[in-house]
Amino acid sequence: MRISELARRAGVPVRPGRADRAREEAEPLQPLWDLFARPGSLRVIAAVAAEPGLAPHGSLPRPLRGLPGDGHRQAADVLRRPRPDV
Repeated sequence: MRISELARRAGVPVRPGRADRAREEAEPLQPLWDLFARPGSLRVIAAVAAEPGLAPHGSLPRPLRGLPGDGHRQAADVLRRPRPDV
């Protein structure tokens, strides 16, 4: 699933009385937020862009580095998770 679709689904329920639904929809994105807090957002965005082929893997210019360890796999797993229809 595209990141834009995940973000849209998390934001749509944010209406009066639907905050619980918004939290449910946003929960699958928590691993991405966790990655943002550790290696930094630029690395996470590069990994997210590489997953669907929007950018090549390893596209960050030197001296920047991609996600360490299994960070790329964690970001890809978030995008690949099946999600029920809203």
